Amino acid sequence: MTPGTGGEMASDELLLFTVSLLTIVMGLVASRSDLGEEVFGGSWKIVLRRWLVNNSSSEAHMLYLAFAGLGLFLIPNLLGDLSGLGGNRGGLVLSTMSALAFLQWLAHVNRVTPGKRSLAPVIRVGQMAVASQAVTVVFPAASLLGTALLMTGLLLAIGVACALIRRGSPEARRLKGMMLALPLFAVAFALGPRPTSAVLVALGTAFFLISAGHQFVNDGRRLEFMGRFLSAQVRNQVRERGMSQALHQAQYEISVVSCDLRGFTAFSQAHASGEVVEVLKRYYDAVSTAVAGFEATIKDFAGDGILILVGAPLPMPDHAARSLELARQVREQARAAIAPWSGAPDHLGLGIGVATGVVTVGVIESVSRIEYAAVGPAVNLAARLCAAASDGEVRVDQRTAKLAGIGGLLVQPDLSLKGYAERVPNFVLA
Repeated sequence: MTPGTGGEMASDELLLFTVSLLTIVMGLVASRSDLGEEVFGGSWKIVLRRWLVNNSSSEAHMLYLAFAGLGLFLIPNLLGDLSGLGGNRGGLVLSTMSALAFLQWLAHVNRVTPGKRSLAPVIRVGQMAVASQAVTVVFPAASLLGTALLMTGLLLAIGVACALIRRGSPEARRLKGMMLALPLFAVAFALGPRPTSAVLVALGTAFFLISAGHQFVNDGRRLEFMGRFLSAQVRNQVRERGMSQALHQAQYEISVVSCDLRGFTAFSQAHASGEVVEVLKRYYDAVSTAVAGFEATIKDFAGDGILILVGAPLPMPDHAARSLELARQVREQARAAIAPWSGAPDHLGLGIGVATGVVTVGVIESVSRIEYAAVGPAVNLAARLCAAASDGEVRVDQRTAKLAGIGGLLVQPDLSLKGYAERVPNFVLA
């Protein structure tokens, strides 16, 4: 991947540079990255730490392509000698940075890929090998050693990529594209500064770009789908750490909000399926809008029932107070959404239950599906309180009232609920 000199390669290098720029734009769009704002408006230490520790996959592979494009086009054709550093040497520096960015991308993929053993040590050895070969910039006589170090890093990268693909990495498409591209890059590096090298690198980059495009489309669809369930903060964690890591199983004391429609069974029997779907769409949209303002998580939509978690997977010390305010907003917005069907003859209504307790939450994966589960007494109690609530009522358990304060809560007679041996103290939200 060493650049050539003179103008004979201009068209080939321009092709690669154009491909690189297009990929940078794709990376920015797909990751919705604020990297540019951090570079121009923040501390360079913050930017460096973010890239080395918790950068997103799109940013890492974006940097890889940017360095490749600069190394093959800008240095020899625009910057010339660069204060005594020859064009070829400048290209070598940027090729080294490109390889380091590629290995850093593999480090990110490793973090979001499940497996008993982490491949991080192997990736770090590869990064050290690639970084060490830059000594040839200062000592050209050590070029053979530098080539050996770079090839060592690339071989380790190939081994890591194969292992990640076998482990079922969520970024398997981009990994497979890179597996097609790496042999072309290796041949281009071996050939040295000639037009064929630029063509090979451009072709390899195109393979990677196509696979990255497929990956971006799939990730975008998944994030758009999850956006209806997860808060913006959780979506960012899923994007940077992977679903399994961001939504790992853990125990939290959280507040659970359960709501469903009153009279929905009779309504669905009396109306065409298209109208039933329209009601559910308005209802779901209204609840989703309310939930988004409180950084809560919609666990699932189940017919006319919706289960909302406040305090997981992102812990919130004020989850009880938030859950009550969220219940108010859900009551107001959802009832407004179903208002056209709330009168005779349909009589659709809304009941809500709120309960607090220790719940185990996290992703449960099977062969064919992924489910974000929440298991604990508070989940069951919220559902029972919801079932006991009449239209417009928000039934609240004793634990939620204790944590949030009873201001705005009206004490109610103890309820006899299914599955509970003793009557349950409860309140109604005014």
